[in-house]
Amino acid sequence: MWTIFAMMFDAVGTPLVASVDSLVRALQGWMRPILIAGVALFVMGKFLWRALRGHGGNPLNEAVADAAAGSIIAYVATEAAGLGPMARDLLLRGLSTEIGRVVLGALGGTALNANLFDDAWGRAWAAGLGTFSNLPWSGAGIALGFFVVLYWIVCAVSILVAFLVWLSSFAMVALLVGLWPLGVGLFAFPWTRGIAWGWLRSALANVLLQVLCVALLALLLGAIAPILAGVTNSTTGAGLRNEFRQLQALFGGMIVFLLVAWLAYQLPGLAAAVTHGFTGYGQVPSVNLSWLSAPPPPPPPHDPPRSGGAPPVAMPQGLPPGRALG
Repeated sequence: MWTIFAMMFDAVGTPLVASVDSLVRALQGWMRPILIAGVALFVMGKFLWRALRGHGGNPLNEAVADAAAGSIIAYVATEAAGLGPMARDLLLRGLSTEIGRVVLGALGGTALNANLFDDAWGRAWAAGLGTFSNLPWSGAGIALGFFVVLYWIVCAVSILVAFLVWLSSFAMVALLVGLWPLGVGLFAFPWTRGIAWGWLRSALANVLLQVLCVALLALLLGAIAPILAGVTNSTTGAGLRNEFRQLQALFGGMIVFLLVAWLAYQLPGLAAAVTHGFTGYGQVPSVNLSWLSAPPPPPPPHDPPRSGGAPPVAMPQGLPPGRALG
């Protein structure tokens, strides 16, 4: 049983999750005095501004409401130590895990972790190995063996692309959850609330990206199973040693894996477009190709200004010659 992708996740993802709590605690201690002082200055400054300028309404009631809202946000961001780990469990293991379990229910309860990618690679490897072992020892068999090796390379690269998209979204969620005190604290002030919403939308975008990757792998395993089953069927019974039927099935599986790689590359843009956030992967700036177009036409020539006199008066069009304007 292959465990390549599980080993890579254990080497990167597990230490990353363990460091989230430390980052949250460090930011809470650093932000506590800054956020409390900022809320106090904001409430007093806004109250004095509205009182001196004579704006309508009751400045005192608004100051009390602003102080209450700022105190709640400051408490959630700096004092509620359990909310950071709760957000970590919800975003890293809660939403994507529960939704992924529903998506993967048709696959017999497959675990939602890096083993899912190992499962896909294990099926691809077994199908290629069964075909490779049935090839004849001849020049044609050697040429067909190169096709099996190409099939393995395509499957490995395709699954690796999907795994990197999934792992990058996992790491981005861990980073954004680690910035929990900063992201929540920015909700306290109107001029930083847009940044706070961007932080929240980016976290949701990466959670959605994880769910999309899991759904894509579920579709892959569902679509590749009947294709690769043809390889097994062609090695038993009437179809014994039918290497051409096996290669045909491998070619169909290779097309599916290439489609998965292409769709996995498109998923970050889809998740970012749905949530209006940033996924940290796949955002490629557009290329300026204006130099390929034809040059603009030259501007029309202008008459040089006359020296020492008023500028010429434009005559209306359509008048018969020799008739006065009056």
